[in-house]
Amino acid sequence: MRTQYHTNSGLLLLTAAALVLSIAVPVAAVAQDTGQLILEEIIVTAQKRVQTLQDVPISVNVIGSEALNDAGLDKIEDIQSYVPNLQMTESGISTQMYVRGIGTGNNQGFEQSVGMYIDGVYYGRQQLIRAPFFDLERIEVLRGPQGVLFGKNTIAGALNMTTAKPTDDFIGSVSLEGGDHGIFDAQAMVSGPLSDNVRGRLAVRSYEEDGYYRNNFRGRDETQREDFAVRGTLEWDASDDLTFTLKVENNQFDAVGRSISMIQDDVALAGSPLPGLDFDQILTALGSPGVVGEPAIDFNRLADASEFSNNDLTNITLNVDYGLGENTLTFVTGLVEYEIEETCDCDFIAGSIFGTLALEEYEQFSQEIRLASPTGGNVEWIAGVFYQTGDLDYQDNIIIPADTVLQLLSGGALASLTSTTVHRDYFADSDLWAGFGQVT
Repeated sequence: MRTQYHTNSGLLLLTAAALVLSIAVPVAAVAQDTGQLILEEIIVTAQKRVQTLQDVPISVNVIGSEALNDAGLDKIEDIQSYVPNLQMTESGISTQMYVRGIGTGNNQGFEQSVGMYIDGVYYGRQQLIRAPFFDLERIEVLRGPQGVLFGKNTIAGALNMTTAKPTDDFIGSVSLEGGDHGIFDAQAMVSGPLSDNVRGRLAVRSYEEDGYYRNNFRGRDETQREDFAVRGTLEWDASDDLTFTLKVENNQFDAVGRSISMIQDDVALAGSPLPGLDFDQILTALGSPGVVGEPAIDFNRLADASEFSNNDLTNITLNVDYGLGENTLTFVTGLVEYEIEETCDCDFIAGSIFGTLALEEYEQFSQEIRLASPTGGNVEWIAGVFYQTGDLDYQDNIIIPADTVLQLLSGGALASLTSTTVHRDYFADSDLWAGFGQVT
C-alpha cells in the first residue's frame, strides 16, 4: 500500500509565469530620464542587517510582497513550487521542511533542520510551518547552514520572513478573491501615521476553501479550510536614534478532512494471513469497504473518521533599534504560543482499522540583543547574545475501535486490543543561551 499527498496545483503554469515576471521586473527598471535599463536594489536582512542582495555572500532566494500577491501564495506549501531546493511535506501526522534534501523526519521530539524566522523570532515547531501568511514584505530562503547568525536547527537553511511595516503616508487596501472549490479570500489593510512620531498598521485576512478531493465515503469535498488572522503593528520614533516596533498577531487555521489517497495497491507477501491478495481484495473479503476503485491520482478517497485539525497561534514581537554612534544596537523580544488539536484517519481507508488523536500546546519566550557595525567599510562586524525558553506539552493516541478489521484479519487473536487506546505523553522544557559574532 502506498499513499501520496497532493497540493492544489491549479493554474500552476500561469502562476509560475506570473511569479517569474513579478520577480524579474523590479530587478531591471527603465530610467525615466534616459530610457536605459538600470538595476534596482533588492533589500534583504539575511545577515541580521539591512543589505542589498548582491552584497550577501550566501545563496538566497527572495520573494517580495508583489510576487506573493500576484501568484496567490499564502503558505510555505505554495512557495516550494517556485523556490529551487525547497520542499515541504505535510502528511497526516507530521510536517517537514527540506532544503537541498536535508531536513528532519517525523518525530515530535525534534525541531526542524530548516529554521523559520518571522521578524527575527524563531518558529521551530513543525506545526508552525503550516500557518498561512499574509501582508508580508518579503520571504528570504537561505540555503546551507546558518548557525552563526540564526542559531540552532538551521543545518539545512533558514526561512527569514518579514511582515509589512507601518508607512509614513496613509494607505489602505481591500482584496476579495474567489475561485474553484469554494475558494474565497478576503484581505484588508490600513496603514499610516497616528501622530508625528507614531505609525500604525492593521491587517486582517479571512480564507475559506471547500477542498478539491472527494471523500466518497462521507460524501463531501476535502480538505475544507477556514483561516482567520489579524495583525496590528505600531512603530514609535522615540527619538532620532531610537525606534520601537510592536507587533501583536493571532492566527487561527482549521481544516476538515485531508488531501490524501492511495495510489498503489500491492499484493500481500507469502506468510501473511491472506497471501496473493491486494489490500482492496483483503478488505472486501473481510466485509469492509475497500479502496476507491483502482488506486490512482484521481482526487478521490475513502475515509470514515471525522478528521480535523484546529490550530490557534498567537505571537507578540517587540523590536527596538538604537543608533549607538555609527553602530546599531537591536533588541528582539518574542513571545510565541499555540494550541493544536487534530485527528487523522491514518489507515487512509473507509474500513475501521485505527485512528489517531493528537494534542499539543507550546509556549516560547526569546530575547536577542545584538550590536552591528555600519555597512560599506573595509571591516564589518556583528555580535550578540541570545536567550530562549520553551515549554512543550504533547500527547497522541492511537485508537483501536471495537469493530476493527484487525480482529477479523487475525482470526480473533487481537480481540484483547479492541476498544483500546495507545496513549503517549511527551513533555519538554528547554532553556537556551548563546553568544555569536561574525567579522568580514
